[in-house]
Amino acid sequence: MVGRLAEDHRNARILADGIAALPGIVLDPARVDTNIVVFRLPSASRAEAFATALEDKGLVSDFGAGRLRVVTHYGHQ
Repeated sequence: MVGRLAEDHRNARILADGIAALPGIVLDPARVDTNIVVFRLPSASRAEAFATALEDKGLVSDFGAGRLRVVTHYGHQ
């Protein structure tokens, strides 16, 4: 869905702005240039629990060490 890529990038930036506003989240939205948003939670166990809670929806990937990845694309609309 190359035609939607610019929209996916805009959506990722909006998502990054929202995630960054949450307490305890480490994320610099200005560094989000693509449809991939990587952020850090205060602890690896919280990140793992967060990823597990959303696992069945395929929305979040746990990168370990408290880092999570969210990707915006057509398949998740």
